[in-house]
Amino acid sequence: MTLYMRRLFVVLALACVPCVTQAQDAGVPPEVARLVEKFNDEAIPFNDKLLVLGKADAPTTAVLVFGLSGNGAYLVKRAIAEIIDKYVDTGKLKLVVIEMPLTWHDMQAFAGFRCVAPEKHWDVLKRALLYPRDVMNMKNASLEGAPDYIWPMMKGFDVSREQAEKCMRNTAIVGLIEGQRRVVQETWNTGTAPTFIVGDQVFVDPQNDNLILAAIAAAVKGEQ
Repeated sequence: MTLYMRRLFVVLALACVPCVTQAQDAGVPPEVARLVEKFNDEAIPFNDKLLVLGKADAPTTAVLVFGLSGNGAYLVKRAIAEIIDKYVDTGKLKLVVIEMPLTWHDMQAFAGFRCVAPEKHWDVLKRALLYPRDVMNMKNASLEGAPDYIWPMMKGFDVSREQAEKCMRNTAIVGLIEGQRRVVQETWNTGTAPTFIVGDQVFVDPQNDNLILAAIAAAVKGEQ
């Protein structure tokens, strides 16, 4: 495992609860301040595991910085689907997926998804991108109204609406997501999602699937 991957696993094991406290204390836009006032400190069970697709002993590691956007949907449906089929499912690659909130709407969505069972985490992330218009409508809504658009994405994953909303605004869960966002920025110097990392190559908002696939093929070949 590379140095940056070791650092990633260590840092993401810690929930960044102080990040939320800082947001509560700092000068923030009124809409964000009203949202933060609705946060809760309940001890809610949630999935705090790093999402890793593939076998733990796969020789090559890649990272997908996952975002709720049209470009993210395109990447997941095309390149990522091919990567999983050709490399992840065959044991050649493990893919680490890190949620990267671009807005406070995204933050609530990713926090809510963390109350879905760990084995369904990737499924709910894919469901969120199934209809890009759903994400657009969520982002166009008020911050306080975002759960009305997030909840339909979570139907069928055995989480009640009441529990889902508590998760969306729980300080510990939001802190974990914020911790991930900071790790991405500090490790790869990007605040953009999607971003794809393999070896020493960082593809920010990639538009060319072939470049990613070629980088993975080279990385896998180098490990053989």
